[in-house]
Amino acid sequence: MKKFILLISLFLTLNLAYSEIFDKIEIRVNDKFITKRMVDKYYGILNLVSGEKLTRDSAIKTLINILILEYYLNEKGITISNKDITREIESLLELNKINSLDSLFAQFKMKGIDITEKEFRDFIKKQITIKKAQEYIILRELRNKLELPNENEIKNFYEKNKNYFKTSSTVKISHLVVAVSDSMGIKEKIKVEETLGNISKKLKNIKNTENRISEFSKEVETNATDVYKKNKGDIGWFDEEKLNSIFPQYSNALKMNVGDVSDVVVTPYTRAIFIVTDKKGGETLGLEKVKDRIIDFILYDRGSKIFNEWLAEYSKKYEVIVK
Repeated sequence: MKKFILLISLFLTLNLAYSEIFDKIEIRVNDKFITKRMVDKYYGILNLVSGEKLTRDSAIKTLINILILEYYLNEKGITISNKDITREIESLLELNKINSLDSLFAQFKMKGIDITEKEFRDFIKKQITIKKAQEYIILRELRNKLELPNENEIKNFYEKNKNYFKTSSTVKISHLVVAVSDSMGIKEKIKVEETLGNISKKLKNIKNTENRISEFSKEVETNATDVYKKNKGDIGWFDEEKLNSIFPQYSNALKMNVGDVSDVVVTPYTRAIFIVTDKKGGETLGLEKVKDRIIDFILYDRGSKIFNEWLAEYSKKYEVIVK
């Protein structure tokens, strides 16, 4: 009798534990499932890695597709090895100029995402699942549907997207900076912003570019905080990487022309305006120089459409439940 009661007790305990797990399951595709915690973690990492603000629903849709594609890769005998995952991580770190996983995880933590190496490797494995399935479908099973673009299609794409085919720019910048402190009141800070705003408007009204640059130097000598008067505000040449690293608040300078003056730039300890005094690069490349890139763009777009159509049809084989 005692053994019978013990078995019932054990059965109830196991079922209770199972029900607690089941209650936290958010996505189920046939026998595969993902818990709410896993969805939250994936969603957080995906937003940080992609650099975009994605919706949670889009993350759920992606995870459903990944579970389905896991079944597909298994059918085809396609595996994802630890070496595949390690190579992908190394590529990601190199692309983002990050020294180590610890540095990456530190950045995640600053954004409120606490993650282990195991969880991150699982995230990367999921991304490889999509990548391997796309490659197999597009390049092997449905290769005959992927047509090369003709000359007119290439030319039309080039004409519509010329802005994307420019050489990298470097700009020379001068800035007029006024320091602010926590001891300053709101009215004082607003007054500084209004003064700089008026200077910016005055400079923009000067038609001659050389005169505008010259007048900017005079305004620096008159209005900048002393420590920022060095070289009449000239801070040198910047490409995109250097600018985003040292003066990210001036990042739109690369889109400006010589002589353009910014609006007021606000940081916690300064108020500033800046001017582009010289610029190199930014020329539009000719069609022949970017033709191969255009073909890749078009093929990628066509391949994505072919893959998405295939996936929508293939997904009908599976029972999908989202709690």
